[in-house]
Amino acid sequence: MGKLKRSRRAILAVMFDTHGGHKLGLCNPDTVLFEEDPETRTLIPYHPAMTPSMTFNWKAQVEDREAIVKLAGEDDIFLVHDGDMTHGNGMVRELISTRQSDQFRIAAANLRPWFKLPNLKKAVFVKGTGVHEFGEGSAAQTVADMLADEKKPIDVPYHAEAFLDGLKIDLAHHGPPPGVRYWLKGNLLRLYAQSIMARPLPHAGDGDRHAARERQGVADLGGRGAVLLHDR
Repeated sequence: MGKLKRSRRAILAVMFDTHGGHKLGLCNPDTVLFEEDPETRTLIPYHPAMTPSMTFNWKAQVEDREAIVKLAGEDDIFLVHDGDMTHGNGMVRELISTRQSDQFRIAAANLRPWFKLPNLKKAVFVKGTGVHEFGEGSAAQTVADMLADEKKPIDVPYHAEAFLDGLKIDLAHHGPPPGVRYWLKGNLLRLYAQSIMARPLPHAGDGDRHAARERQGVADLGGRGAVLLHDR
């Protein structure tokens, strides 16, 4: 009997709302920013000062990435950032830098270790909230351009239908709110999912529903970011 060929898997890694540039956001401590010397006019590189929250978040990110690398082994990894990789300049007092380009640099530095993985095959940067991404998905597209030197394909959609080993994945940043009342927390998520599942299905008997779903492409997996919790 010949040696059995090992089956390959596709590992999907998803993150969202990392809010680079915010004092509570994700920040790679190796990020290089620049400030101008007032006398010589030369640019001086420096690393951003890490807040306790930023340090905690980065440690968790590293641990998660290492766990995914271990899980994947030699199998392919696909990366999704589901929106808001920067925080934007809408809430200036919450930022570690008000320079727009610094937020792009932080976001790119956060993602670059993923792109160094030899088995990372592709990334999808879903465009997030306008106020956080400088309008019209500017952050997602700019960071994708900054990472182009890694020679890995990057898609930058508002709403994506990604296919992974025959699995159809519906990706967008915004989804349902948590609920209209605290005791109804989660009810809108259930209704939202029901709506997605029912929308493409015609008024037909149960025997026709599976065929209709196959024809019109209901996703097997959905991904949303922007988890907003209202504590009243």
